Amino acid sequence: MALYDNRTFKAADGKWWVAEVHGGAGAGRGPVVHLHSEIVYLTCLSDDAAKSRITSIRGGTLRRLPHKSLLDRLEEASVTTYRMELSPSNAPDPAALAHLRSEEDDEGLAWVWRDTTIISYSREAPHPRPAIELICLEDSALQGAIAVDSEDTRATLRESASPEIIRSLIAALKKTLVDSDAQDGEQG
Repeated sequence: MALYDNRTFKAADGKWWVAEVHGGAGAGRGPVVHLHSEIVYLTCLSDDAAKSRITSIRGGTLRRLPHKSLLDRLEEASVTTYRMELSPSNAPDPAALAHLRSEEDDEGLAWVWRDTTIISYSREAPHPRPAIELICLEDSALQGAIAVDSEDTRATLRESASPEIIRSLIAALKKTLVDSDAQDGEQG
């Protein structure tokens, strides 16, 4: 269980929320425990008077849920009688990323992208490889790097990639997410 794992996101109504794991349930035999579900608290950052909400998700999926699934969980969550103060500790800083080219995805979420390097492993040894880092400005869990075949490809993307190409990279990254309602191993 990733206790206190958290995610900051913008809901459809424009309000900002934090979702954070605060418990779980599992079963096991011997040294291995399989986590079946996690308890997640949701607190609205945009409304200090709003009570927190609570929901349950499949274990280990908070930071891997598609944005739409997270919004569905928010709508289905039970409202508590109190407010649990949660911190948006992993939210991207839009001001620090404002100089980057931005693009909207098929859900209307704003993304930016920048050059980065990832480590690739071959039979000989690990080695650096050029990549593009994609960062969603409206959901802290939606980010990742996609390797490119060369510095030239990355430079071409940086200088002249069409919005369609950038959206296709975002869509490819989002395909790695796992829907909480899916069976183990199923992708979102």
